[in-house]
Formats: sequence, C-alpha cells, structure tokens
Amino acid sequence: LDSNPEDGHGEFYNSNPYNPYGMTMLEPVPNTIKRGQYLPNHIDSADYELAAEVLVNPLDSTKEVLAEGKVLYERFCTHCHGAKGQGDGLVGEVFLGVTSYKASNVVDKPAGHLFHVITNGKGRMGSHASQLSVEERWKIVRYVQVLQKQ
Repeated sequence: LDSNPEDGHGEFYNSNPYNPYGMTMLEPVPNTIKRGQYLPNHIDSADYELAAEVLVNPLDSTKEVLAEGKVLYERFCTHCHGAKGQGDGLVGEVFLGVTSYKASNVVDKPAGHLFHVITNGKGRMGSHASQLSVEERWKIVRYVQVLQKQ
C-alpha cells in the first residue's frame, strides 16, 4: 500500500473500492436517530414539559395492569418513594428530599411526565430505562397515578 504522507496511513485506510462512494463507512440513513440522543417520540431527555404534553399511556387502567404495576413499583420504587409514594422509603429516610407523589408540584403531572422521569431520571433519581421495558414503565405510571389519588 502506498502511504499518505499527510496522515501516515495507507491509501485504503479511508477508502473502500467496493463502496460506490469510495468510503469505508456510509452516511446514516435519513432520519436515523443516534443512540441515547432522544427518547420515545424524539423527545430530548431534558424536555419534561414536552414529554408531559406528547406522551400518552397506551395501557388502560385494568386490574391486571395495576397489579403488574404494583409488583414493579414494589421492586423498583418502594425503597426510595415508600409503599404509598410519600418519599419515605428506606433510602428516602437516609437521603432526604425524595419526591412524594402527593406533593403539590407532582400530584397533577400527566402520565407522560412520569414516564419521562422513570425513563430518563431527574435530580438524584437515575434512569430506569435499562432496567424496565417501555411497557413496564407505563405500568408503573398507572400504579403511581393510583397512589396519587389515595
């Protein structure tokens, strides 16, 4: 291979004779979204207001959905938010400031906001997207909404 004096690489380092454009990598397909750049519906991870407006829970509030949401809530949320969503779980007792679902700034938040927080995290709460599927997150949202009304 001939070396390129400018970059010190061979002639085929940045080219591919088998690609019609002569490039090793192709341009991304139009409308491709970079991993981790956006959440569902192309909402930026910091845009909680847009998520609240746009995201709608696709699951009905059936007994089955609520029962599964409760199980998931107990597994992933109770340790911080407490059994009734008061922010008084074991972790919440040590790290004060865990959100209560009945707090005036949270109680009326739409489902899309709650889903976005579970997906992306907020404040000291980290993202749960790697631990919970989209469907499981929506089930937790349904259950949290029940806790807010109690």
